[in-house]
Amino acid sequence: MKRFASIIGFLLLVVGLITSVPAVQAQPYPNRPIQLIIPGTAGSIIDIAGRIVAEELGQILGQQVICVVKPGGGFTLGTDFVARSKKDGYTLTYTNSPAIVYSRILNPETVPYDPDKDLEPLGFHSSVVSGVAVQANAPWKDFRELVDYAKNNPGKLRVSTPAWGPRTTSSWRSYSP
Repeated sequence: MKRFASIIGFLLLVVGLITSVPAVQAQPYPNRPIQLIIPGTAGSIIDIAGRIVAEELGQILGQQVICVVKPGGGFTLGTDFVARSKKDGYTLTYTNSPAIVYSRILNPETVPYDPDKDLEPLGFHSSVVSGVAVQANAPWKDFRELVDYAKNNPGKLRVSTPAWGPRTTSSWRSYSP
């Protein structure tokens, strides 16, 4: 009888705990406006495309998506803002390859975030083909020869990317083929 009373007491305790704890419900996402950080300049192609995406995203989610333009640093300033923001899904970025790839390769000391660890890709929106161009009389016949030259002649090869501005060039810092 004592064992039966212990089992009944334990069951009543469990039922009491379950029914006395208020049910915690997660808030539906999104329940407030979302910021979409655009790391390019106002009126640029990334700004225009980002605003189109924000409008569509807002319609799909049923919540306002507010575009915030944060240019500078070859797209890294706005992207860094998102990397440092609270990881709650309310601060997103519409960024590009210079912020994720090029700046890390050409000038890694200027990129304060690690895109692989600090950012989570949600999707791919558009693709722009990039290429490497050299003068027709250049001594390199393929990309491998260009890379070998850069490695063997530090500071002699100059490159330019659209992420760093139309008049800026930078020494080739590193490349890992």
